Amino acid sequence: MKTLYVSDLDGTLLDRDGTLGPYTLKTLNALVSDGVSFTYATARSYASAARATQGLRLTLPAVAYGGALIVRPDTGRAVSWTTIPQEGADDLVRAFRELDLSPLVYSLIGGTDRVSWLTTRVNDGIRHYLNSRRGDARLRPVTDASLLYDGIPFYFTCIGEREELLPLFERFSGDHRFNVSLHRELYREEYWCEITSSAASKAGAVARIKSICGFDRVVSFGDTESDLDMLLASDESYAVADAAPALREAATAVIGSNSADGVAIWLSEHAQRCEPEDEPGGDAAELALPALSLLPAGERARACCFTGHRSMTPEERRELTPRLGMLVLDLYREGYRRFYVGGAYGFDLLAGLAVVAAIRNGCRDIELVLACPFPGHDSRWQARDRELLRRIRAYASEEVCVSPVYFPGAYAARNRYMIERTSACVAYYLPGREQSGTGQTVRLAEQAGHKVYIL
Repeated sequence: MKTLYVSDLDGTLLDRDGTLGPYTLKTLNALVSDGVSFTYATARSYASAARATQGLRLTLPAVAYGGALIVRPDTGRAVSWTTIPQEGADDLVRAFRELDLSPLVYSLIGGTDRVSWLTTRVNDGIRHYLNSRRGDARLRPVTDASLLYDGIPFYFTCIGEREELLPLFERFSGDHRFNVSLHRELYREEYWCEITSSAASKAGAVARIKSICGFDRVVSFGDTESDLDMLLASDESYAVADAAPALREAATAVIGSNSADGVAIWLSEHAQRCEPEDEPGGDAAELALPALSLLPAGERARACCFTGHRSMTPEERRELTPRLGMLVLDLYREGYRRFYVGGAYGFDLLAGLAVVAAIRNGCRDIELVLACPFPGHDSRWQARDRELLRRIRAYASEEVCVSPVYFPGAYAARNRYMIERTSACVAYYLPGREQSGTGQTVRLAEQAGHKVYIL
């Protein structure tokens, strides 16, 4: 069985000085080189984590910002992210204005996380934050408030006096759409109010890596309650010696502390390497993909996906657009609330725009999931199609790159990912194209027992 090993950083893997100890670094690199599948999950940004783990040679995606981003370990570019839905972001921006707060806005811009702030609204806390991150490539000062919220926002931070931030915390702390925390900065007087999507978690991000990379089991390591969801969702879990009581109680066992290289020692004694598999090319890639692994029926009951041909005439687009719009509304009335769109050009774009239209026309509780096959899949698209994808992305509550990199069969893997998470499939499927990706997806949907709507 293929096992994924995941560790928290601060207090778990990193030494007390916030870096990897010599023994841990040497051991982890040797294990990874020998085929052990290891990565980390941290509340830090990738830039901060990369500095703390300098010299660590990972091959798997890593989890940053507490699960909001999954990033490539070599470049830090996001391959999957959980953003704050447009309606929620609009409510937050309105609150910032009403309460006269100017946040640090963490957004994906061009596939990279950036931190934007308004240069005319810098207090002592923000100044300290910026001074401690001089040279950080993420920093993006803006002088115009209209530019503050560019890109795809996934994380907001307000820094200031407790009394100043408390109204913001009280307004959104009970809102199911958000994770909200208010805490005092370590060794400082000011407070931080941090807001992310409630769908962002270490457990959820690790589950996506497990699914994307085809692992059978997860073994995790942690020390604070922010790691608890990850440990509870793992097949085995280990708390370091000085972990919070809740983690020690929930874990499979307690191991040595971070300062005693506890995680590295455990891995050196117990971790199993993954045997390399032959990677087929061409048509064989579709045959080599694993059998469907459906989520429980209750989790799929209100979810629907779309599949269709990429090549379409203008007449087909004009004829399909109103039919798609009406079908999405019919599905909404039937109780469907989560819609997976595949992110390719052609029919996928039409489907995504139909879901966006439903959201804009009052179906505010729709969750739009943009499931892309791999990062940069749209890099050679025409400008018009890329703009349409940008419009869809702006309303997506979640965006996933199913594969961290391109490989033959990446689109087929994307199709399986959507089928495994849904109970209905809308297909634009033409006779005589049974061997197309759309034809294969329709057969998968039928195999899974989906309701299939053929346009």
